[in-house]
Amino acid sequence: MNRMGIKINLDVSKLDKSRFVKGKAGVYADLVAWVTPNELTPIDSHGSVKQEATKQERELGSDKDLPFVGKVDIFWTDDNSHKQPAKNQSTDQWLASYDAHDPAPANSPKTDDFDDDIPF
Repeated sequence: MNRMGIKINLDVSKLDKSRFVKGKAGVYADLVAWVTPNELTPIDSHGSVKQEATKQERELGSDKDLPFVGKVDIFWTDDNSHKQPAKNQSTDQWLASYDAHDPAPANSPKTDDFDDDIPF
């Protein structure tokens, strides 16, 4: 497999805005995705997405405390070798399955307080 099409579903209300980076052309959220083309996760996706940890967080091992903010689904590969999901689970269902196991940190924005005026 040389190429693949990936669909990423994000719950932007779970993004920690204090981690956004202002660049010349806009404001960016650095994200990390783990993708397993030949395996499906327990929630029938090909992977998950978190905001990128800082170097200090990685060194301290606290990067594992960052909340999941989305999921990854592979919808196409050039050789059709990716595993197909059995069902189509919404991002809300997927994130709800992690809420009990991985609650958002105290400094994470609450949905009611989230500023919808994101510049991207």
